[in-house]
Amino acid sequence: MYETSMGPSFGVLGPRCEIVKRMVDEATQQGEFVGPVIGPIGLYCKIQPGKEDLALSAESAIGDRVFDRFVVHNDADRKRFSQIRRDAGCQQDCELFQQFQHSRYEVPPPPQGVETFATVVSIQNDLIFNCLVDNARIEETIIS
Repeated sequence: MYETSMGPSFGVLGPRCEIVKRMVDEATQQGEFVGPVIGPIGLYCKIQPGKEDLALSAESAIGDRVFDRFVVHNDADRKRFSQIRRDAGCQQDCELFQQFQHSRYEVPPPPQGVETFATVVSIQNDLIFNCLVDNARIEETIIS
């Protein structure tokens, strides 16, 4: 949802998201994380073709403070990521979810004619998808 033709658009995700992302990438390259650290979530959410008119409703339906979050795999990664947040000067932005990595959830389709966040937004990354099912109930969040 937050990507332009020139690449990711961090500006709408919060003033420190790009800094945190850069710091996470550096820490990942240096082997400081045990599992994957992915984010911000908004970079992995794309509006389905033909459903662009529902983009604002989808964004509103999922609520504040979700798209700027990162996803960590375990407690050690949570601790390291929290240090990165502090170093970047984050207050309420760039929070995190902790999610174990496993195969993509099978979610039932909504009733015919009903759009949910999961039907309006394409999420290719399984960890992000599962995290949003667990934490934002995207398969149940109706978009109108």
